[in-house]
Amino acid sequence: MKNNWSTLGAVLVLFACLGFSKVQAQETNVMEVVRRLQQRVEELERKLQSIEKEKARGAEADGKPGRLAKEDREAKSVEREGKEDNGAPETRGRDMLKISAGENGFAVGSEDGNFNIQIKGLLQADSRTFFEDSGIRGNDGILLRRARPILQGTVYRDFSFQFVPDFGGTAAPQIFDAWINYAYSPELQLQAGKYKVPVGLEMLQPDQYTLFNERALPTALVPNRDLGFELHGDLWGGGLSYAAGIFNGVGDGRVSSNADGDDNKAFAGRIFAHPFKTTDIRPLKG
Repeated sequence: MKNNWSTLGAVLVLFACLGFSKVQAQETNVMEVVRRLQQRVEELERKLQSIEKEKARGAEADGKPGRLAKEDREAKSVEREGKEDNGAPETRGRDMLKISAGENGFAVGSEDGNFNIQIKGLLQADSRTFFEDSGIRGNDGILLRRARPILQGTVYRDFSFQFVPDFGGTAAPQIFDAWINYAYSPELQLQAGKYKVPVGLEMLQPDQYTLFNERALPTALVPNRDLGFELHGDLWGGGLSYAAGIFNGVGDGRVSSNADGDDNKAFAGRIFAHPFKTTDIRPLKG
């Protein structure tokens, strides 16, 4: 009986120890949770203090007069945009496209003007009617005098070009203008390709600005388009214009083909003065 009581006492002591250990473990877990909650509370307090400081600074800025605060914000915005522009001014102008359509045709180009391409055209029709022609067949009719799509533009600011085929008239379609021009400056430019020879004042006038579809008879005595090279420019603000070049040589009133029939070359040049272009005398100005 004594041994049974001893065994029972040992079992009770063992359960008591296990219960104490369990209670101690639970207390340890509770302490860990409390410690983490304290850390979280401290973090939230720091964030709250930071937010209050930001609000205080904002309230201080808003304490300025409304117009001054707005101007301050706009100035900072402009300053940031200026820094961005100064970082790459050429890239900004090059990347922006400018598209336009008007009396000068359709054009697409860069915002800085260094690159652009323009598409337009020239169309002129002519009606030829003869009275009292004794019934000559084929004497009357409507003629498509000029039908020219025009492609022109600028690349790398100083280089310009033009390409103009002609599908009008009675002859087969042909290329009238195909040239490229390098403008070192307004006073010194070099042009190469096929274009109007610098002789004949009326011939040099663009077709769309002539009074009639046909030019006057004296213009038939000067060459039309030819292949060659030409130096030209405007001096003293356009007060004096010059052009001088070497060409294959073409007959009067004719347009050169893409080949030269002989080894001889033609020289052509002109000087044109506008002595009153920049004068202040009103009746003579221009």
